Amino acid sequence: MVRPLGEVTKDIVEALHAIRDASTEQEAVNARKRAAEGFVEAREHFVTEDGGPDWAAKTGAYRNFNSHTYKLAGLDPKVAQTLRASARYHVGNVLRDRLPAEELERLGLRQSRPRERMAEVRASQYETLKRVGGGASFETSAEVGEVLALFTTTLKRVRPATVAAFGRTERTEIVRQLRALAGRATQVADEAMG
Repeated sequence: MVRPLGEVTKDIVEALHAIRDASTEQEAVNARKRAAEGFVEAREHFVTEDGGPDWAAKTGAYRNFNSHTYKLAGLDPKVAQTLRASARYHVGNVLRDRLPAEELERLGLRQSRPRERMAEVRASQYETLKRVGGGASFETSAEVGEVLALFTTTLKRVRPATVAAFGRTERTEIVRQLRALAGRATQVADEAMG
């Protein structure tokens, strides 16, 4: 049975206040879950063009409701923005609990939860690091390409301004390692080109 939207809204606002006022991380997590459950429940009141509930939160009416609910909670806009981002994680989990696999697929949602996907990523990273960590040289173009993509992607995450802000000793060591990496890359490239 679908509860009245006013009742759902009241529960969401109370959950948003509980997040703001939480004294422990667990209290905040529990309140975020309650808010997410309310936002998903509210979606049953908003209808898409095909006549079904707005599970994907695409209609303007639902988006207006969402914004209005955060305003009703009286939250600072920056706090509301942060809460919206953290709520998306929990909303996805609530949707996965409530909707059948076919509906999730239609909405473009993965059936696996973010935590499960992170475990898969970590396992893949572990396998890559095992391969990179030592042993025989790389013999296939696929292996070399995978390792170089890993290094390139990882190095893009190192910002010069961050390194510049480190203490002199740390910065000197990092620069030494970067130069060694650049030197080896140049050596391999030069020798490969003949």
